[in-house]
Amino acid sequence: MRFKSGLKDLKQCLEADFIIKCKVVREDLMEVVVKDASTSIPKLLELTAKLGVEVSEVSYKRPTLNEVFIHLTGRELRDSLEDFVIPHRFIRRW
Repeated sequence: MRFKSGLKDLKQCLEADFIIKCKVVREDLMEVVVKDASTSIPKLLELTAKLGVEVSEVSYKRPTLNEVFIHLTGRELRDSLEDFVIPHRFIRRW
């Protein structure tokens, strides 16, 4: 979320039951991770309006497969592939 005004007055991230993670990136930019974007974005705009913060831009990004894997396992997908060992009986020599 990008803000026109009011973010300086917040001095902290937004808090609500639908917000998973919130981080102030710059003085006019906040990164907010929510449970369900289609229902959370309208709630988020209501919350900022109540706080007197004027929003100039909202962008939405779906998580990548790797981001979901890290969230679920705590590991990179690449790390898991490095640990994977192919059993000898499946290796065919020509």
